[in-house]
Amino acid sequence: MKQFAKTLLYLILCSPVLALAQLAFNYNSHLKAPTATTHLTQASRTKPASYTSLGYAHNLQFNDIIIGGTTTVYRKFGFFVNYKVGVQNFLMPTTGTRGTVRYQNAIDNNWTITGRTQKSLAFMGGAGLTIAITKKWPIYFGAGVSRTREFFEYIDPSAQSERWNENETKGKIELNYTAGTFIPLFNRVVLNIGYDHNPQCVFLGLCISSQTNFEDADDWWWGND
Repeated sequence: MKQFAKTLLYLILCSPVLALAQLAFNYNSHLKAPTATTHLTQASRTKPASYTSLGYAHNLQFNDIIIGGTTTVYRKFGFFVNYKVGVQNFLMPTTGTRGTVRYQNAIDNNWTITGRTQKSLAFMGGAGLTIAITKKWPIYFGAGVSRTREFFEYIDPSAQSERWNENETKGKIELNYTAGTFIPLFNRVVLNIGYDHNPQCVFLGLCISSQTNFEDADDWWWGND
């Protein structure tokens, strides 16, 4: 299963490079043989559609404040990148008093660890493949990484009170899977709905499509090349 996940991640992350290589190949072919595959080379030179959204991600696993966005560029196929950061991460701990004792030191000193924790997403990023369902409605899926910070509560014997500090044994960078779509709402307003698996989050974002975003869409849409 781990090998499959690594292979899937490799293929998804390589898809933008492969797409760019295909575009370069089509362009060079056009230079060498201007009379061949006219429609294909014309489509490869047309302007792709693109969306960039900004929004809020609701963490389904623990209380958090997460903002971020998604950018996609596509014709029939394309690529996307998404990026999120935990605002609460900069406010940790959100309750109690910050301490300085590391988790392992608290254990070594036989200090009381209460078992209470606070978590927050530090950052999340991903990339992958975009597929156009219609000219204005793409879906995307891919993989990336995320990091969550966890704070633990312990009793400081010298102060006889609770303290919070980051648990250095947690918070490793982990694999994350992501997917989503852009749905036109009205005029040029587009809704971005996304899902991340680690941690589990539902993302809602908005973007304003440019007036010229689809001016070349008839040249690259299915059936026109």
